[in-house]
Amino acid sequence: MKLEDVLKDYPHLELRKCWELRLPTALALGECVGLIDSLGDFPLTPQVHDNLHQVALSRGAQATTAIEGNTLTDDEVRLILEKKELPPSRQYQVQELQNAIDAMNEVGGTVFRADGEGKRLLVTPELICSFHKLIGKNLGEVFDAVPGKFRTDRRHVGRYLAPPHEVVPELVKRLCDWLRDAFTFSKGAQAIDEAIQQAIAAHVYFEWIHPFGDGNGRTGRLLEFFILLRAGFPDICAHVLANHYNNTRQEYTYHFDKAKSKRNISEFLDYSITGLRDGLKEVMQQVQEGIFRVAWRSYVYDKFSEYKDYRKKTVFTRRRDLALAMPLNESFHLGRLIASDLDLYKQFEVLGKRAAKDDMDVIVKLGLAESTGIDSFRATTEALQAMKSLSVQRASSRG
Repeated sequence: MKLEDVLKDYPHLELRKCWELRLPTALALGECVGLIDSLGDFPLTPQVHDNLHQVALSRGAQATTAIEGNTLTDDEVRLILEKKELPPSRQYQVQELQNAIDAMNEVGGTVFRADGEGKRLLVTPELICSFHKLIGKNLGEVFDAVPGKFRTDRRHVGRYLAPPHEVVPELVKRLCDWLRDAFTFSKGAQAIDEAIQQAIAAHVYFEWIHPFGDGNGRTGRLLEFFILLRAGFPDICAHVLANHYNNTRQEYTYHFDKAKSKRNISEFLDYSITGLRDGLKEVMQQVQEGIFRVAWRSYVYDKFSEYKDYRKKTVFTRRRDLALAMPLNESFHLGRLIASDLDLYKQFEVLGKRAAKDDMDVIVKLGLAESTGIDSFRATTEALQAMKSLSVQRASSRG
């Protein structure tokens, strides 16, 4: 069977840059580049980075498996990450999710270990098969494919009849050659805006080829993730596109099918890049909140360094810990705050409510909180917020 004959029935698989960036999408893409540059420049503490990376990893893995029907909840994902056991009836879904997590970690490690050696980061049929092998590991017969092996039969995806399996190896090779020749990564440093377009296009064409019997969606999104990471995409944004696809599944399917029928992925790019921008804004907010909490911690320590009215170090430490436990963006009830923190709960269970109220009075006296009602308080973060605003204003004036 000749590929040229097959392509007469599958003209959407003629590999080419079949899109144009419309003005709103070009502007959104520019925003993405600016956000990624800013996120890469933030001096994150290891703890803040690790927390954000863990969020990205868990949400990315959950999203990419949920699109395929995995129903694990946020709480169940958290238990899996904590190495807790779920009921035997959920073990297949647990393995699916764990495979996605392991695959994302492996891809990140591959990019990290490359040390600038571009040839090790080129998309090849062997690399794609290795991704699929990670996705399908230990899933048994329920996984309708041989992990790491192209399909050997004809497959439907909904109403779409995938191309004959006899031409799959050649189609995948052509896809890899096109990704190498039509984009600039193999020629040197690749700009983020081009990498975003390449990653989305690679994902779309890969799904149209549908080279495996099962696991194509997860493998295609992993390929997309790989292309973004190798171009310098921050790992804390790993989940953004998969999360967008999962949250808008009906729209995802609509634009995917429309791109095939029109042989043009412009509208799919509109949809994907807009979602990417919005997701990056959310990550930016999380980063800013993480940095602000680090600054708040330092601010609390400074305030308590001025505090001399204490008789025991344990009292001093307990009051400081209570101040650090306060939420920063909302009022809180003192009793509920203490109940939510195991260490504080154990201490005040012995000391009683009066001690808790006395401790809060000290925190209020130091200017770290104010009363908003009976046993209700809020952290007074205005001083730090004002300093942040001043910093933004100075940065704007320098620009």
